[in-house]
Amino acid sequence: MKSVPAKGNRVAGGMLREYYVDERVLAWDKGLDRPSETDDRFYMKIDPLG
Repeated sequence: MKSVPAKGNRVAGGMLREYYVDERVLAWDKGLDRPSETDDRFYMKIDPLG
């Protein structure tokens, strides 16, 4: 197995951080055991009917 070059690893880590902080759509799932504790506090409700 060959290791990932440090620069590539840093770039991938930065891209992953951007996704989690800036780009993902947060969701709320009432079906979870403790939704008020496990769901994101800020979320977007997508209404497919507009």
